Amino acid sequence: MSIAPGSSSATFTYTDTKSGTPTLTAASTAPTTITSATQVETVNPATATSIAFVQGPPSSVTAGATFTPAVTVKVTDPYGNGVGSLSVTMSLTGTGTLTGAAPRPPQPEPASRLSAV
Repeated sequence: MSIAPGSSSATFTYTDTKSGTPTLTAASTAPTTITSATQVETVNPATATSIAFVQGPPSSVTAGATFTPAVTVKVTDPYGNGVGSLSVTMSLTGTGTLTGAAPRPPQPEPASRLSAV
């Protein structure tokens, strides 16, 4: 992006679909090098739109035994970002007890894209 002659600023739009904390940097090397400026942005996941099994239950389990490995699901937004802080309800058809615990929150995937306006 270039700043027009006679102007001291330029406008741009930042668009991103991956959640995370990207750093935007403004720098100049011509006609002289000046100290760059940075700003960290926070991109949050969008509203959850899907849930999928990451690890489904085994096809069979011995009576009284626990599923191994444990059943795991992932909730994502339309862009594939993990969406945390949600309650997920699972149900069991048949007999037995279904219990579980929440894993650690999903880790953001940093990415960035800039487009001049």
